[in-house]
Amino acid sequence: MHAIEFPVGLPGFPGRRSFHVEHMGPAPLVRLSATDASFVMLTEPASFFPDIAPMVIDDDTLETLGVGDSSAVVVWLILTVSATSVTANLLGPVVVNRDNGLAAQVVVRDLSAPVAAPLSLEAARCSS
Repeated sequence: MHAIEFPVGLPGFPGRRSFHVEHMGPAPLVRLSATDASFVMLTEPASFFPDIAPMVIDDDTLETLGVGDSSAVVVWLILTVSATSVTANLLGPVVVNRDNGLAAQVVVRDLSAPVAAPLSLEAARCSS
């Protein structure tokens, strides 16, 4: 998968629907880049949050992405990187159809999931 398409857009990136996917070396990081150089850093949940249960993807999202069940999608967490911390949005993951590259940001039903779950700085350094 070299590009993904957000049919309804990606919040925070108005007017941008297509992103190039770049895997960042051996680390579990993915960079989504738009044509104007804006980008989003993502990671797979299991790399930093092994205790979270598999995320339940609602039927409407699966239909939008053109899949029958969640085994056909990959889930990534959006990262926020600052000078002093790295956090992951557990409440609004990005879900991507493995076959056709259609993607959506969804809101998980577990409202206790934090929007800014801290990653350890040591783990973040190992992933860069």
